[in-house]
Amino acid sequence: MAEALLVALNAKFVHTALAVRSLASYLRSRHREPAILELTINDQFESLRQAVYENRAPVVAFSCYLWNIELMRKLAEALRCMAPETFILFGGPQVSFDAPALLHACPYLDGVITGEGEKPLLQLLECGGDYASVENLVWRDGANIVQNPVGSPLPLADIPFVYDLDNLPSAPRILYYESSRGCPFRCGFCLSGGTHLRFLPEERAISELTALANAGAHQVKLVDRTFNADRGRANRIWRALSALDTRTNFHFEIAASLLDGEALEILCAAPKGRFQLEIGVQTTNPETLRAITRPDSFEEIAYATRRLREAGNMHLHLDLIAGLPHEDLASFGKSFDDVFALRPHMLQLGFLKFLKGSRLRAQAGSFGGRFGDYPPYEVLSTDCLSPDDLHALKACEEAVERMNHSGFVRHALAFLLEREPSPFAFFMELGVFLRGRNRASGPMAALENLWAFAQKTGRAAEGLRELLLYDWLLPEKRGMLPACLECEPCEKDALFARNFLRDEAAALIGYTGRSQAWRICHLHVFPLDMPALLRGEEPVRRRCAMLFDYIRHTAREVPLRGA
Repeated sequence: MAEALLVALNAKFVHTALAVRSLASYLRSRHREPAILELTINDQFESLRQAVYENRAPVVAFSCYLWNIELMRKLAEALRCMAPETFILFGGPQVSFDAPALLHACPYLDGVITGEGEKPLLQLLECGGDYASVENLVWRDGANIVQNPVGSPLPLADIPFVYDLDNLPSAPRILYYESSRGCPFRCGFCLSGGTHLRFLPEERAISELTALANAGAHQVKLVDRTFNADRGRANRIWRALSALDTRTNFHFEIAASLLDGEALEILCAAPKGRFQLEIGVQTTNPETLRAITRPDSFEEIAYATRRLREAGNMHLHLDLIAGLPHEDLASFGKSFDDVFALRPHMLQLGFLKFLKGSRLRAQAGSFGGRFGDYPPYEVLSTDCLSPDDLHALKACEEAVERMNHSGFVRHALAFLLEREPSPFAFFMELGVFLRGRNRASGPMAALENLWAFAQKTGRAAEGLRELLLYDWLLPEKRGMLPACLECEPCEKDALFARNFLRDEAAALIGYTGRSQAWRICHLHVFPLDMPALLRGEEPVRRRCAMLFDYIRHTAREVPLRGA
């Protein structure tokens, strides 16, 4: 039997639990025998309970986060009833800042490890019941709650590589990797603000990341709070990963203001799809930036983002947070428009969470921050944002997610936004409209909703319908048109399309399979000059035949000979 069972509940199946792997790797290097149980919060509670009970060890340690804490408490309480002799332990960021209160509230818990857990967990397994000797442990001694001293941080080099290269989770699973802990910045909303920053030796980080790529990892997501806090180290790692012969994608959370000329040169020259960057902008309001102790200059962020966007070789994900001090609806709208103008592939509109242990939670009263006493402790109102404002921002977030991030109506949405003075105002209005509509997801719902919104608000200008049809036809072969795009067929165009697909399409797209090219492409004759319209030019009446290639997911104009 294992000496300890490490339980992780991921938010989604595609995630992997780095924390329990790190704990297990360290324990095994010290000749202890842990086991890992990795499930998701979407599994049935009965199956979760049985899995924990069947795999139980003398010590069962639960890795606790915002998204799983309530379920972890239910599992721990059930385990106490079923296996009263088990030592039940909590750890993780969700329990590190109120451990004594948690033990008082949860009599089924024996202890909580606060902060980093590798060394304390090893000490607990080796202490022989002398829990007073375990660093970072808050534990139950009869009727008393005892809080042990905090130990010194463990050098990252002491933690072995956490993955078994012969047994990696397969695609689409995301592999999480850690090359540093801590952060040099002191952002008031973050638990990492001002924590001791230390790095894994860069040669080892390069070697391990290379090994993951060579083993066929689909995506490796680094959890470093600011990967490029050491610019030179980051540049050397990026340069090494750029040189690999791999299709692995590496995701980094960075400070764009720290990107120097060398970094931009390396990143802009990297193979397409090799890197993905997440940039926390949070706000462009100078007063708000000062209040949250964030030193970023938006001008520097904008310059770096534009350079990276122009290179066109990577996905850029920029974050904003609603509910920060001194930011009202107008201020947040400006932040949104500032960031949207940089054309990120994803603009994540998040909401302030008053995390236990964060400075903004302690200072909430100074800016009227109100939040629920339950995870995820999300902002309910501030002195600058009313509950109605935040309710409207939630609708805006949904509109951005369903219309912008989905990509289902990419060209039609760009057409509409080019005519809008404020993308924020547009998405706020669209969000209100969507709340009264069918909430179904998928490309047909997105198309029908955007067309209905444009018609209702007088935005259905010439060219929009054609671009919606283009968005519908581009990604894959579809059997039917949405009702709003159906029109009277032109027999002349239909005949041309049939003849072209029969006689010319296969050779044009390099199709060497069966003769029925219609299976992997489609031809449609539009009444407008589509290449010009896609370039953002005004609609021009010109019959235009577009061939959609479903092998490459591209479209091109072909001559309308004899039509």
